[in-house]
Amino acid sequence: MNFVNKEKISGYQLFSLLLISRLVSASLLNPTFNLIKTPALSWVNEIIAGILAIALVGVIVYLGQKFPDKTIIGYAQILLGSVTGKILGVFLVLSFFLVAATDMRILGETLITTILPEIPILVFIITTLILVAWLSRSGLEANGRVAGFLMPMMIILLLLIGALACICSISDFSYLSPFFLPEGPRELILPTCSSLSSYAHFLVLGMIIPFVNVPSKSMPISIGSILMVAFLLTLQSLIVTAFFGPLMNTLTFPTFVLAQNITLGDFFERFEVMIAVLWNVSAGIKAALFLWAAAVGLAEILNLKRYDPLIYVLGALLVPISMLSYDGLMDVINVLTGSMIVFTISFVLFILLTLLIAFETRKYIEGRDSNGAQG
Repeated sequence: MNFVNKEKISGYQLFSLLLISRLVSASLLNPTFNLIKTPALSWVNEIIAGILAIALVGVIVYLGQKFPDKTIIGYAQILLGSVTGKILGVFLVLSFFLVAATDMRILGETLITTILPEIPILVFIITTLILVAWLSRSGLEANGRVAGFLMPMMIILLLLIGALACICSISDFSYLSPFFLPEGPRELILPTCSSLSSYAHFLVLGMIIPFVNVPSKSMPISIGSILMVAFLLTLQSLIVTAFFGPLMNTLTFPTFVLAQNITLGDFFERFEVMIAVLWNVSAGIKAALFLWAAAVGLAEILNLKRYDPLIYVLGALLVPISMLSYDGLMDVINVLTGSMIVFTISFVLFILLTLLIAFETRKYIEGRDSNGAQG
């Protein structure tokens, strides 16, 4: 794969891409909130999901560092054989492609529901995907630079909205108690799995690691991004609960509605406009990242020397796929809070366990043969 050495990203850019990829889901819909039965304990789900995500990412980075010049599709062919590895690669490419298509549909549904009801969703998706495809074709490094520029502003804006919500007279932190689970610990399972399924998108790390200028730093950077995301999502859960109380699990766009209800004196309002801008750019960065990953993976499977000619082809296919995959906003929410949770977690676990078992088996056999030769 000769295009690995042509572009590299820094650890900071990797951190930014991962953080934005996870936060964009929470800042748009955050369907996890709709699965919470006890709002006072909404923050617990994010902590548990963050801990489990560290384990998942640990396996992804562990395997990636064993093959630092190979993507997950590249070393899958080494571990499983050319044919089986390429079959697994096809499923990975499809998963990256579907993530990009779903995010584009979510962004479109969110914006036409909240602030742009006059614009047909098809027009919005087409125009947005033109920019997404252009950014994706510019390469991972260009996307990393954009993410690195946006990421601090994204964190500052979310923290600012949270701070203003805390001092707002509507907020009531008594909603955060009592610490009690009416149905026992089992009521944490579904919302925790929902949050974990969004972390499962970090499987794209398997495509990114060979492009990091210092691959050995991928582990601490990836874990650091999870810790930062878990902190921000835990904070979001606490603030939304304090602001909306028992109504928090009925909200479709919690971050948007929160920003909509915040004013700074009588002169600074309309924080939701900044949230909308944040949605556009961050969702575009994530979609461009996964479109890039799908193109790179497909180029590997087809043994092509370049991946960029595939970008516009795949980008064009994103339009009908994103439009035909869901009937509307409620269908998107139903899928994200139902079948998508089971499918995403099962798929990622299957991929990682298959590759991990294959690697450890290969290492054991090679070690045994080496000891036998020495004997």
